[in-house]
Amino acid sequence: MDANYFYKQGRGLADQEKFDEAIPLYNQALQLDPKFTLGYNARCYAHLRLQEYKPAIADCSEAIRLNPSYGNAYRNRAVARKLAGDRAGAAEDFRRADGYDHVAQVQPSKLTSK
Repeated sequence: MDANYFYKQGRGLADQEKFDEAIPLYNQALQLDPKFTLGYNARCYAHLRLQEYKPAIADCSEAIRLNPSYGNAYRNRAVARKLAGDRAGAAEDFRRADGYDHVAQVQPSKLTSK
């Protein structure tokens, strides 16, 4: 099994909103491939949905470090920063994200509807 296998299994759980169960699968993917940017971004999103902003920011930061043009990681980090109270950091990340294509985006309203 490779990193993509565990990533896909985690995405399946995330699609069912089982974010706490998805994180260990993303961890396994990232153990197999520490440069797997999709894994960092997916784990960031899971942490966001669980309202765990510090690890979300760290994961998106790593995805961005590995791929500086990863617009979706900037957008997810912006949401995490905003919800963590870092409005200036969030504004900068939103500005940067606008310069790149994004796939799926986290919406702040989904995070507060627990």
